[in-house]
Amino acid sequence: MTELHFQLGRERELCLYELDNILSLSGYTLQDKGLLLPGVSTNDSNFDPKSLCTPLGGCVRAIERIGDYSEDFLMEVESGAWFLPEGPWAISALDTKLRSEREKLRSSVKTLVKQSDQAHGREERPKPGELDLSPAKVQELGFADTGSELCLWKEGGMILVGITRWVFDTHGFGDRDMNKPFRPRRRGLLPPKLARQMINLGRTPKTWKILDPFCGCGVTLLEGLDLGFQVAGSDNRDEAIKQSAKNVDWYLSQSESASKSSVAFIERIDARQLSTKIAPLSLDLVVGEGDLGPPIQGKLSRKAAAGFSGQLEPLYSRTFAEVRTTLRPGGRVCLAIPFWQPNEGDPIFINIERKLRLIGYEPAFDEKGFEPFLYRRKDQRVGRAIYVLKSPE
Repeated sequence: MTELHFQLGRERELCLYELDNILSLSGYTLQDKGLLLPGVSTNDSNFDPKSLCTPLGGCVRAIERIGDYSEDFLMEVESGAWFLPEGPWAISALDTKLRSEREKLRSSVKTLVKQSDQAHGREERPKPGELDLSPAKVQELGFADTGSELCLWKEGGMILVGITRWVFDTHGFGDRDMNKPFRPRRRGLLPPKLARQMINLGRTPKTWKILDPFCGCGVTLLEGLDLGFQVAGSDNRDEAIKQSAKNVDWYLSQSESASKSSVAFIERIDARQLSTKIAPLSLDLVVGEGDLGPPIQGKLSRKAAAGFSGQLEPLYSRTFAEVRTTLRPGGRVCLAIPFWQPNEGDPIFINIERKLRLIGYEPAFDEKGFEPFLYRRKDQRVGRAIYVLKSPE
C-alpha cells in the first residue's frame, strides 16, 4: 500500500479543490481533506507520483509516508530499513515545533551513513539551522528523483515521516514567468501557477479546447499548452494580441510536445462580444482574469471600493453571458474578477451571483455553489474572486 500526502500552498481551499479535481481525473479519491497534509492510498504497483502531480499549480510537495516517528522507528532508520540516500540528503520539518525530533532523525541518518557501505560518505546538504528546504532547493539537488529528502509533519497527536517523491517545478514556472519575450512590468499580473490552478479547477475528462478571453501577454495560454491542451486567446487590445502571439511562439520553439496546431487562434475580440466571432457551443473551458481595476496603494474607503465594483459590474455581467453561448453542454468557465478589501469592514464584491443564475450557469462544485474562491495577499487591497461554473449538460 502506497500512501502519498500533499503539502499545499497558500490559499488552502483553492489548492485543495485543484488537487481533488486532478486526482479524481486519474481515478483517485483525496482522503482526510481536513488533515494538514491530505493524501491518497493505493495498491496500484504502477502508481507514479510524478506524473500524477506534475499538472498541479498549488501543491508544494508530494510525500510518501513511510512510518510514524518513534524510538523504534529511529532504530529502524539506522539499520537502513526505510531510507538509504543515493547521494546528498536532507531532512525537512514541516512544523517548526518539530525541531528536536528532526535533530534525532538527523542523528539516526548520520549513523546509517557512517555504518552503511552503500551510503557511506553521503553528505547532508541543508544550511545550518534550515528546518524546511524550499522547493527550489529540493529541485536543484534532485532530492525528489533520488528519494533523498525525509520530511516530518504532525497530524493530531502523531508525528509522521515520509520521503519526498515530487516537488513543485520552480524552474519551469520561473522560466515561463520571467524569460518569455514580453512580461509587462505592472503589478498584479496573473501568476502562472494561479493560471494553472484555474485551468485545473475547470478541466474535465472532456476538456480539450480552452479560451482565455482576457489573454493579455498569454500567461494562461502558456500554462494551457504546457498541460497539453489546444488554446485560443482573445483580448480587446492590439498590444495584448501581439504580446500573446510572441510569447506563444517562444514557448512553441522550445516545447517537445506542443506545436502550432495546439493554438486555435489569437485574435482581437472584445470579451463582451465573443458570440460575434466564436461559434456557439464550441469551447470546453474558458479561463482567464479580466480587468482588476486601478492599482490601489494605501487606504481604501468603502465608498471608493463600492464605486469600483459598480464600474466593473457591466463588463463582467456581459462577459459571463457571452461565455455561456460559446460553451458546449457540460463545459466550464473559471474567471477571476476583482474584489476589494477596504480599510474597515467586510470585503466588497461585484454583485453578480443573481445574474449568473439567470444566465443559466450551474455550480461546478455542488458544495461551493456560486461562492467564489478567494485569492488575496494580506497587504493587497484588491483580490481575486474566482468563479468556477458549468454549462448544463
